[in-house]
This record gives sequence, C-alpha cells and structure tokens, in this order.
Amino acid sequence: MHESKKGKKKGRRGAYCAPGKHNPEATSHDADHCWQLHPELRPTNSSKTYNPINPPTTQLVEVDEGHESEISLLLTEATSKPTVLDSGATHHLINNPDVFNPIADSNIKISTGGHSNFLNATAVGTATLINHCGEKLLLENALLVPTLNRSLISIPRLFKQELSISKTADKGARVLIDHHFQLLVVS
Repeated sequence: MHESKKGKKKGRRGAYCAPGKHNPEATSHDADHCWQLHPELRPTNSSKTYNPINPPTTQLVEVDEGHESEISLLLTEATSKPTVLDSGATHHLINNPDVFNPIADSNIKISTGGHSNFLNATAVGTATLINHCGEKLLLENALLVPTLNRSLISIPRLFKQELSISKTADKGARVLIDHHFQLLVVS
C-alpha cells in the first residue's frame, strides 16, 4: 500500500516561530533567545549590506576524470541573499523588517508556486530600497513576509512609466526605473 505524504513534508529548516510567539518545536533556540519574542536580540542587518571591499565569494569546482559524466558545483558565499526582481510577483514581498515601515498588520496567505505551502504576510507598509549610490526608492503597498527566503520586488509595481535593462561591460546589468533611479545587478 502506498501512503501519500503530500502536505506532511517538514520544512528544511524545521519549525518556525510566528510573529510574537515562540514555537516550542524549534530546535535552534529557546524562548529566551527567540527573535519573535525578543526582536532586540536580532542582529542588525548593517553587516549584511553589499560591501564592494568584501564581495561575495564564488567557487566553481568541476570534476572530469575520464568518465562519461562530469560534475560541476557552483558555491557562492555571501553575507545576505540578493533581492530578486520578479516579473510574476503581484506585490513587493519584503523579508527584512529593518527596511520596512508598517502601516497596518495583516494576515495574508501568499502562494509561492504550484505546491500547497503558503507564506504569511504579517504587515502592509512601505519598504525602502537603497541603491549603490545611496539613493532611496520607496516601495509602497509592500508586504512584510519574515519567513521569505529573499525579498522579491514586483517588476509591474516597480515603475510608473518606463523600466529599462541594459548590459554592463562587466557582464552585470543596469536597471533604470522611470529615468532616474538606477540599480546595478552584479553577475
């Protein structure tokens, strides 16, 4: 007999704590060290900002010892995961409360694909996107999703008139929003 395990799959990182509540099944910390109960214990993200002096480290390992199959492994080490520009996102989804100014609490369930898992947006508000020049862009009606792996910026909501993407000489890209706000995408 085959037993379906759909919907019973345990997350890779184990139990999550909900905003304002510690999950006793969490194995990585106790209630005294829970960031949801004690947000002042959460490390500041100032150390996680992009630093051109100490860029992410990337290593490519390839194995080919005369066998039919080759193995390639790309390892990337960075202090934070990059924000993703998402053409399919209906809203800006922000995972970092430090760049988020809430205007209202929410309990919005968000589908992230073709599976039955949902994420929960805990607040609606404005996020501040800061580019490499220190210029700020406000992302209004953004959703705070603390359990999201990385922030997603909705391309359709990002610009009012024009969005242009051009390749840079260093194999990166330059994104220009409404003729004035520029993002650099590092390859």
